Amino acid sequence: MTPQTFVSSIKVAVAENAAKGVISQLAAPAGRNPSEAVLELSEKFRALTDEQRDFVVQIAEMAADQAAYNFLGILDGIIAVESVEAKGELKLVFETDTGSDWLNDPDQVELTYAYKGLE
Repeated sequence: MTPQTFVSSIKVAVAENAAKGVISQLAAPAGRNPSEAVLELSEKFRALTDEQRDFVVQIAEMAADQAAYNFLGILDGIIAVESVEAKGELKLVFETDTGSDWLNDPDQVELTYAYKGLE
């Protein structure tokens, strides 16, 4: 797997599916017992005009996209998750029976850069 393939997979599996999932919950809350907060948001969402709903969809897509980008930034090491005292490095390796690929190799294209290239 290449870093670009990984990033494309994250775009679909994380960002796009998260936005679709939120909008789906707003349109028709799923589950046996949705929370009061979800029910209230759903009621307000369904009361919006089509134009207003489209605006909410764009906001959900933008938020999910930014969350995926920030996650990749953590893997790239450009967003810190450790304390100042305990510096470390995250290594993302994809392993198969035939070998392994280092997906966030600092000598290759940054995952965040590849992600922004998908837009």
